[in-house]
Amino acid sequence: MFEDVTTRMQRINTKKMLIDPAYQRELNPTRVKKIASKFNPCLVNEVKVSNRDGKYYIFDGQHTAAVLKMRNGGDVDIDCKVFYGLTQKDEAELFAQQSGEMARRVESNAKMKALYTAGDVDIVELKNLVEKAGFIFDFAGYKTNRRICCCAQVYRIFRMTTCQEFRTILQIIMDSWNGEKDSLRREIIGGVAILYLVHKPNLDIDRMVQVFQKEYPNSILRAGKEFTTSQADIKYARALLRLYNKGRKVKHRLSEEPVIEFSWSKR
Repeated sequence: MFEDVTTRMQRINTKKMLIDPAYQRELNPTRVKKIASKFNPCLVNEVKVSNRDGKYYIFDGQHTAAVLKMRNGGDVDIDCKVFYGLTQKDEAELFAQQSGEMARRVESNAKMKALYTAGDVDIVELKNLVEKAGFIFDFAGYKTNRRICCCAQVYRIFRMTTCQEFRTILQIIMDSWNGEKDSLRREIIGGVAILYLVHKPNLDIDRMVQVFQKEYPNSILRAGKEFTTSQADIKYARALLRLYNKGRKVKHRLSEEPVIEFSWSKR
């Protein structure tokens, strides 16, 4: 894949460097200040840039470049490892895999955005399925109605379920709360997923949706916190199950035991 790529060490001025928003996270000014306050020139790695179409795109080290610029009081020439022959998708893949000395682990949303740009089959399919269910899945971290921000949680469920199971879980959430932003918290999504997976042969989905429609997501979140189970998803699955069972005859109630014993590792 990278056989024709060449590299060269160069001094490049920061004013010539660009960030590709298709895969790169936004600069975090707070993090820049934090790094600058503990700056050690002996630990500075070279910034990695791609020379694409005659322009220099940073794919690893934008915060390092920003710190050096801050300490200089403006744009400055810095050491860079320049890659020649990378495509935008190549850059995105390298960004997703980065682990430099001065770089923290790529956040899950940013990493998924990079992998999507790189054409990762799983992430592309995940995004398509989520958006077909009526949600926004653009890897942004801010909450709005219909936008799913907990990318890592949704990806885990996607990987642990069949395509039909995943679609059904998303549909239950959409039909129950119409994309209300608090219904898209990782706790609610995980709780719905577990409840559906452990009881799907006996679960009346129409009843499930009707019951959930009458309950605010924040009430479910408060109810889930009352359980002492260490696994967060299970707490909220139990809260949802109690809502489902409320008012039903004993013989029609679903047991909490399979929920309590559920483990993603056993899927």
